[in-house]
Amino acid sequence: MLFSYQVKAKNGRIIKGTLEADNRNLVIENLLKQNYVILEIKEEKPQGKNVEIQFRFLEKVTTKDIALFTRQLSTMIGAGLPIIR
Repeated sequence: MLFSYQVKAKNGRIIKGTLEADNRNLVIENLLKQNYVILEIKEEKPQGKNVEIQFRFLEKVTTKDIALFTRQLSTMIGAGLPIIR
C-alpha cells in the first residue's frame, strides 16, 4: 500500500513524501526511526482506470460469424494469399 505523509524534522522543516509499506504501523515505525515528528499519514488510493475486459472467445460462434469468416477467407485466397507458410 502507498502512504503519503507529512513530518517535521529536528530543524523545524516540514517534509512531505510517500512511502510504500504493508501497513500504517510500518510507516510510523520507519518515520520515527528517522527522528521525525509525524504530523499526518494518509493511505493513498490507487488512481487506476476501470478496465472492462470481455472474453468473446468464451461465447458461442454464431452463423453470422462463420459467414463473415468464410467470405473474408475466400477473398484472401482469391487474392493469392498463401494459407501455409
